[in-house]
Amino acid sequence: MSKIRLLASSKVSNNTLWSLSLHPSRDFVLVTGSPNDISGCDSNESEGSVESGQNSAKDETLGGYAAVYEIKTDSAEGGGGGGDKSEGDLDAASARLRLVQVLKHKISRTVRCSDFSPDGRMLAIGGYDGVVEIWSSDKGGRDEEGDEEEEEFEDGEKGKERGLLKSAPTFRYCCSITGQENEIKSCTFSLDSGLLCTTSRDKTQWIWDIQGCCDGMDPEVVSIVQHGGDVKCSRWTDRGSNNAMVGGAGYDGVAKWMTEDEEGDFRVRDTLESELAGGYTSSETEEERRPGWETIWDICMSSSGARMCLGRGDGVVVVYDSVSSGWRLKGFAGTGGWDTCYSVDLPKGGSSHFNILACVGRGIKVYKETSLFESSGERSHLFKVDNEVPAGHEGEIFEGRWRRGGQGFVTIGEEGSVNIWEYEVG
Repeated sequence: MSKIRLLASSKVSNNTLWSLSLHPSRDFVLVTGSPNDISGCDSNESEGSVESGQNSAKDETLGGYAAVYEIKTDSAEGGGGGGDKSEGDLDAASARLRLVQVLKHKISRTVRCSDFSPDGRMLAIGGYDGVVEIWSSDKGGRDEEGDEEEEEFEDGEKGKERGLLKSAPTFRYCCSITGQENEIKSCTFSLDSGLLCTTSRDKTQWIWDIQGCCDGMDPEVVSIVQHGGDVKCSRWTDRGSNNAMVGGAGYDGVAKWMTEDEEGDFRVRDTLESELAGGYTSSETEEERRPGWETIWDICMSSSGARMCLGRGDGVVVVYDSVSSGWRLKGFAGTGGWDTCYSVDLPKGGSSHFNILACVGRGIKVYKETSLFESSGERSHLFKVDNEVPAGHEGEIFEGRWRRGGQGFVTIGEEGSVNIWEYEVG
């Protein structure tokens, strides 16, 4: 069995945290949520504290909370503030959060969703007022004359190889996107960082061309897809082809996958209905299941695009594999119940495992795939709990994400805490 250990639990808000995004190459955590009036952060370096950075944690905006933190891990030998170790190092004894920046956004209500772009140069946040904002990093970009900016790295060439900048980047506001009529539930960048997908309670999924939006160009709508209910999540993949694919799903229990055609338009290619996938091991009828059990709360993809997981309202994770004709059902993780699977994630590049991270109610579950040979000689793929934390937060866990390398993950809770976990494959 694998090992899960809590490295730090940091109270960053006195209100609900709704979304979590991890930077693709740095140890940055972007969290958003309801308005936050915590006046400051502890500057000590004990486990579970938040180290003050260049900004106070107090949210002075009229709307919700959005802030970037940096994860700092300390070696067992060094303790305290010395001996910072790279992400996912299993010798790390503790961790802490350093506040990098509170985003002084213009969103007037709760900030519901967020995402870092795959190239690490932008971030997006979306709010209950229907507004999406795009911000750009001042590191790794170009100066006023258009030349590449010089970056200073820790530990010379060795630090450059690991991407360890001496100073953390700050993010500047670029533009706002409006058009959807209700709450923004998700905002996700395409793999090339040139497109943005936004989904809303108004039952629509919009795809935007955002190239040049941080240089004065206006984002343009590429496609609008109608759903049968509140669209809670979206995710991109290229499935090994040159054409982008984006999926969206939500309250109606249907996942729609759109493919980009040669003209750059997106059209629905695959439609998956989670209520047809089952996942219950009991004899319960549909009427006996909890209300909203079929709702899809989250979608995740493997790095290669070969595997997709859907997190359902009854706590079940539905697993699909990519095939030439679309998606093929692989199996189920979980047996259904009254706790919602708000978040599901697969590890990205460099991981030694492909285990599924699922946040169900207040609990955390890591599922591992096992192959069994039945009497018929056919192989059956099952997903069993490899390890779990029954109460990972005081409140429900709305998002959890694997860190780079899959040797740890981060979760956020309804009570306003960010938890940093170590994971060791058994």
